[in-house]
Amino acid sequence: MDTVLISQIIFSWCGTYSRVAKGYRQVSIPDAFYEEIDEFVKGHPKLGYTSIAEFVKVAVREKMESLKEASGQGSVKRIMKERGK
Repeated sequence: MDTVLISQIIFSWCGTYSRVAKGYRQVSIPDAFYEEIDEFVKGHPKLGYTSIAEFVKVAVREKMESLKEASGQGSVKRIMKERGK
C-alpha cells in the first residue's frame, strides 16, 4: 500500500488526519484561546508575527527562558552562548 492510500484510509476511519513536519509536535489549546491569539496577531501586524504558530512558539520560548532564569538554570547557558563558548 502506498502512503497516500494509507492516509486516505486513516482519514476515513478516524475523520481527521494531519501531517506534522518532522521534528515538530502538535499541542492542543482551547478554541477560545486560539481565537484570542488569532485576533491579537491579526490586530497587531506591526509586532511582526506572521502566524499563530510563530506567536505561540515565541511566547513559549520566552516563558521557558524566564522560568529557567528564575530557577537559575538558564542564565549560565545564556552567558556561555553570549561569550561564544
